[in-house]
Amino acid sequence: MSAIRSSARSSSGATSTIQLTSSKKPRKNQPAPVIAASPVRQDLRGLPGRLMQRVTTEYADDLQLFSALEAEFEAFLEKQKKQSEAAEQRATDAALGREKLAQARRAATGIVSTRLARRELPTLAREIVLSPWTNFLVLTHLRQGPDSTEWKSAVNFIDAVIWASLPKTQQKDFERLRTL
Repeated sequence: MSAIRSSARSSSGATSTIQLTSSKKPRKNQPAPVIAASPVRQDLRGLPGRLMQRVTTEYADDLQLFSALEAEFEAFLEKQKKQSEAAEQRATDAALGREKLAQARRAATGIVSTRLARRELPTLAREIVLSPWTNFLVLTHLRQGPDSTEWKSAVNFIDAVIWASLPKTQQKDFERLRTL
C-alpha cells in the first residue's frame, strides 16, 4: 500500500491534512502519482518569484516599492484567509447537513418500523409506507421539524393507511373508511 500525505497550515492557523492511499503496489520504473496543485497553491508558489521580479525590474532607490509589495502581499494573504475560512465554513455546513439528514432518516425509519411492527399488511400498503412515504417523512422532518403539524399529519397518514388496510367487520368501521 502506498500513501501520499500532505499537510498545510492556513493563515487562520488551522491545519488541514490530505492523505491519499492506494492498495496497488507501485510498479518498477513507474513515476509517482502527480497531484495537481490547486490554483491557490499555484498563486502562492508564483508569488515570491513575481515579487522578486518586480524588485529587480522596478527598484531604483525608491523604497515605496517595498511598501507597495508588502501591501500586495498582505492583500494576497487576506484573500487566502477569506478563501480558507469560506472553505472551512462550507465543510462545516456540509457535515451539519449530513448529520441532520441522518437524524431525519433515523426518525422516519423509527416511526415507520414501529408502526409496521407485527402487522400483516397488503403488499401495496406496506410498499407505500416503506418507500415513498418514508422519504416524505424524511423531507418533512428536515423542512418543518418533528414537532410540526405537517410531521404529525404525515405520521397520522401512516396510521390511516395501516388501519384502512386491516380487515373490517363492523358497520362503523366501514363508515369511517368512507370518510378517509
